[in-house]
Formats: sequence, structure tokens, C-alpha cells
Amino acid sequence: MSTLYGLSRNFYAYTSDDGTDYQVALTVDDAAAGGFGSSVNPGVNPGFPRGWRMRIQYGTNATYGRTKTPVKDPASTQWTAPSSFSKHSQTFVAEGCIGEKRINRS
Repeated sequence: MSTLYGLSRNFYAYTSDDGTDYQVALTVDDAAAGGFGSSVNPGVNPGFPRGWRMRIQYGTNATYGRTKTPVKDPASTQWTAPSSFSKHSQTFVAEGCIGEKRINRS
């Protein structure tokens, strides 16, 4: 686990649209909000390809405004029928989703 700007980060398995599990580093709050489950050891999965962007879900909260979080699995109900998610101990109402982006960079 590493710390960036006071936020704990771990490695997690992200299931890409192509069905491959890739290693991504996320804050603990983003991982919990995105349904990532338990962290994994570094090197268990291949690294997420450079230039690709994970699928994300946006949400709003009356007090804290808008936030986004990555979503682990394209088959999860969080992705197929989003309603709400919790992040930083607050509930956010799902507002929309953006799919995975793949840009090849060398």
C-alpha cells in the first residue's frame, strides 16, 4: 500500500471489456465505490495498458456535488443498471457512465 496526498492506494484487478483482468492502482475509497473488492499483490495481473482509460460512473450528492469512480466489471449491476454508490462515507446518486477508452500509445 502506498500513500499519495494522504490517500491510501492499493492494487486491484480491473476486468476490461476484452475480459482480461489488469492491475490498477486505486484509492481505497474509489475501489470500494467501484466494486473492486479485496486488493491484490503487485504483479498478479498484467499492468493496465498505457493510453487506455477505465470505465467510470458519475454521481451527485446535494452536499458534495459531483464525483466519479471507476467500475470494476462490465457485467456488474453498478454498470448495467446504475442507481447509487457510496464514496467517502457519502451516498451519490448515479448520474451517468462513460465506457472504457482505448488509445494505442507507444
